[in-house]
Amino acid sequence: MRRLVMLAAAALALTACGGATDTADTESAAPDATATTAAATTTTAVNVAADKAKARALVFTRSDLPAGWKATAHQNDPTDKKFDDQLAACLGRPSPTAYLTARANSQDFASGDAEVSSEALLVRTVADFNADVDAVQGPKFIPCVKRVLTSSLQQLAGASVRSVAVAPLPVDSDLQFSAGFRATVKLLVQGQSVTVYQDGILLGKERIELTASFSDVQQPPDPALEKALVAKLGAKLDAA
Repeated sequence: MRRLVMLAAAALALTACGGATDTADTESAAPDATATTAAATTTTAVNVAADKAKARALVFTRSDLPAGWKATAHQNDPTDKKFDDQLAACLGRPSPTAYLTARANSQDFASGDAEVSSEALLVRTVADFNADVDAVQGPKFIPCVKRVLTSSLQQLAGASVRSVAVAPLPVDSDLQFSAGFRATVKLLVQGQSVTVYQDGILLGKERIELTASFSDVQQPPDPALEKALVAKLGAKLDAA
């Protein structure tokens, strides 16, 4: 089941997922032989090292979760880049790795079947950020998420996809950008019907793009916990 949840989570952002360490992993999506790189459409230089540090500070930590949640290192999936490139192409955007300066993933937190994680991305320019926001807010986003997610799930061995539904999810936030959606995936696994729910909450401002992922099996994610954690992530972003 974990693999199914990871695939659903991959649809929540326009960019590829990073690897992980004991806390968060950050890597530059562009060559960083120098400390700064010139922004493509602005005159302001981007400090890649500073972007990496900022990304690390903008993901969930153990202290954000209630007691009893277990943390494990986020694992890179070799199919993530292909998945995210397909989603970006569907939305008319370039490969995310072409314009990221930093990314970080939180640890993966679990309590029973429920899972929580987050990702922080910094893009090269405000224009890149605005283009991503336009793509998420545009009419193609929900259909593209459904299309790419369905295609990926259909390639899984041992599971039959019965249905995939994706719908917008309201987000209570006064940040510069916020959006959300819920994917409901019904599967037949070893003769048993299984429903996976995946909520994706996207927050952003300036060059920062955050994604919080909440998933559960046979029931939607806890709305109270989700609201509380999104508020914590929003506070991190507001202070950045």
